[in-house]
Amino acid sequence: MLVRRALLALSLLALMPSLTAQIVLSHFDLTEEGQPDSTSVAVEIPSMVQRDLLRQGLIPHPFVGTSEDSIQWVSDREWVYRTTFELSGAELSDYRLRLRWVDTFAEVYLNGALLGRTENLFRTYAYDLDGHLRSGTNRLVIRLLSPTKVGQLLYESNGFNYPADNDRAKIFYSPYIRTAPYHYGWDWAPRLISMGLFAQPIVERKERLHPEDFYVRSKIEWSGTEPTSATLTVSGSQRAQGASLTLLDPDGVELERTVMTGDSIAFSIPRPRLWMPHGWGEADRYTLIYQDTTGERDSLRVGLREVHLDQTDGAFRFVVNRRPFYAKGANYLPHDRRMGDHGRSLEQFFVEDVLSAHFNMLRVWGGGIYETEEFYELADRFGILIWQDFPFACTTYPSDPAFMENVRCEVADQLSRLRNHPSLALLCGNNEVREGMRHWGWKSKYNPEVWQGMTTGYEKLFGELLPESVARYAPHVDYIHGSPYDSNWGDLESLSRSDAHYWGMWFGEEDYTTFDHHAGRFASEYGLQSFPEMKTVRSFAPEADSLSLDHPLVAHRQRSPGGNERLRLYMERDYPTPKSFADFTYLSLLEQRDATGYAIRAVRRAYPDNAGSLYWQINDVWPTVSWSSVDYWGNHKALHYAVERAYRPTIIDLVERGDSLALCLVSDDPLLRGSVDVEVTWMRTDGSLLASPSYYACRVTEPPLSAEVTRLRRPLTSDTILAQLIVRQGDGKEIARQLYYNVRPRQMKLPRPRYLVEERLTERGLTVTITAETLIKDLFIESPWQGALYSDNFFDLLPGETKTIQISHPDVEKGKLTFHTLNDLLRNEGK
Repeated sequence: MLVRRALLALSLLALMPSLTAQIVLSHFDLTEEGQPDSTSVAVEIPSMVQRDLLRQGLIPHPFVGTSEDSIQWVSDREWVYRTTFELSGAELSDYRLRLRWVDTFAEVYLNGALLGRTENLFRTYAYDLDGHLRSGTNRLVIRLLSPTKVGQLLYESNGFNYPADNDRAKIFYSPYIRTAPYHYGWDWAPRLISMGLFAQPIVERKERLHPEDFYVRSKIEWSGTEPTSATLTVSGSQRAQGASLTLLDPDGVELERTVMTGDSIAFSIPRPRLWMPHGWGEADRYTLIYQDTTGERDSLRVGLREVHLDQTDGAFRFVVNRRPFYAKGANYLPHDRRMGDHGRSLEQFFVEDVLSAHFNMLRVWGGGIYETEEFYELADRFGILIWQDFPFACTTYPSDPAFMENVRCEVADQLSRLRNHPSLALLCGNNEVREGMRHWGWKSKYNPEVWQGMTTGYEKLFGELLPESVARYAPHVDYIHGSPYDSNWGDLESLSRSDAHYWGMWFGEEDYTTFDHHAGRFASEYGLQSFPEMKTVRSFAPEADSLSLDHPLVAHRQRSPGGNERLRLYMERDYPTPKSFADFTYLSLLEQRDATGYAIRAVRRAYPDNAGSLYWQINDVWPTVSWSSVDYWGNHKALHYAVERAYRPTIIDLVERGDSLALCLVSDDPLLRGSVDVEVTWMRTDGSLLASPSYYACRVTEPPLSAEVTRLRRPLTSDTILAQLIVRQGDGKEIARQLYYNVRPRQMKLPRPRYLVEERLTERGLTVTITAETLIKDLFIESPWQGALYSDNFFDLLPGETKTIQISHPDVEKGKLTFHTLNDLLRNEGK
């Protein structure tokens, strides 16, 4: 009977006069408060005050030179957005104003009335417009308050600075303000305190439904690791009562249609198709179409999968669809387009940077944001699991009732938005807050009462509020209080019981071979810095060709204390002394590749003790020196090509073990079974063989696996020699290849490089064919095109070897490439 009544209501609705379902407000006038209307700027939403001022030529670009320092005044002022919209006399009731992504403090006025205030970038604000709307023109004004002025008042009333040492100011405002912490500065980021409207305000019918009005859970029945059936349960908010629901399978075939008449509806799926991570199969998704009582339709995509974090006996490993899962990926920073100029879409990022490098997981790091809907949709589509930090990082936080209630509302909004994404694998309370409390000397800076408040506050926020909210809004997702969970890189014993941020390499100045012993149970942060290539340096330093490491601009861009000196230390261990700044940037790229690339492979070799690798970091938020493998403009650094090789399903390595070399095979290829053969060929730099190739067999049972195939004796020679390692399946198909050198680059004796280059323009871009006449080490093909995509770069060629490289970019042309090799730098050393 209830179903018949709901269907009758929908039928009658079709006969009613049509009302405006929503009005999307995209165009505003922006004015600094107190300035005449004649100074207003027409802007389009999404809008950031600094970006719109830049477009009008009113401020310099903060990414060029030291201009960042000269625009800090913008966030010290108030700014006003104004717009109008039209409604007829029949449409003056049952509407609301929906605001999202307002950064950060604002007053919202409509037709002479204050509707309310915002205080959190991450919250959704809905204002009832009954009694406020007018027939004809309606006037909306959003007044942005200075976040630094609000922060100053919060600081003054608090009486002490929180230990937010990444803030680039004397007084640390970021702990009080619910926006992206890195906006206030970080050791790889500018201080660029956003103000703006990052989503279009919407005037909509109150009955209008959104994906967050539904919670979709799946229960899968199994026979071993094979699914036999599944139930999809859809719970709805009070506003979802009476909505019609239609479920489609991954091919778009309708499975069932019903009406929401209670707290939940269950759909039975007899032959379920699972959502699989990248590398395991298809990320199949079902479509739930919903229609509200006004007749408006929308949909959400859901996946059938199980994801669980196993922490039994100190483990830290994910189990996906009843199978052990080895996580391969990186820490992700916001795809920062606030200044609107790097031109790469999120889909490009996923396709060109993530999928191409064999990732299956990204950690959305806690100093950033909850990402956009587009981000999670792409992760769902491509099978990338998401470790989501809540946006708290590297400082203690307030725990007063007002702050806690603000966070409680934030988390309810965000979990309701994120919970239906099959990619959401883990919720983590914070980044390195407890780590800092235990190991960074914070306790000595505060009196006992203040410190006790911080300690109690940690438990209230990360031990109570957040896990209780997860249990209420997304109980199917595992939660941990913070990362690292219970380890510190200075306490080696702790690496055996937690995920680890192992910074012995870089901050501890340890050699990268330290990861042979300190991989931890799950490597959730590690890395080493580099400078970007020279065309990126030129984008922020027009005088790039005359720079040196001691230049004030270089020091200004380096945000990690002692970073340039530390990078020079690492390079001096492994590489010749550079003769120019361009040589320095090239060698820094190689050093980062060697160090982090080796660490990734060592971490993978530590399986099954280690169950995941998320290096720091994949991307940048501005052109700078950092730990990224892809720079701000989308240029792949040398590291990213090494990442692609290190994250391939199967890898092979020779690893130094005292006087011998361990031949190690690692694979997470779910289809690899049976015997594989490993070919080892030792050769001199002129290509001549030291001996005939050797062959070793290894039996693969069930990946993931890490196996020592055999031990080899080191060849006794003072010459530079190398070993070529090739892995083949039983049918002869090559599945892995690697080169091993017996000495570090600084000790190598390399021939004068001789190679032939042929360039051809094709429909795909520029095709470059290189034929080596001698051994070529670390060939870097430099181009003038920002964000050009290479099929490979920073590679070695054996004598007689030919390699074809594809370069894609709209502006490619012949004759614009420059070639760099380590051979040249080693031969020039001492001249």
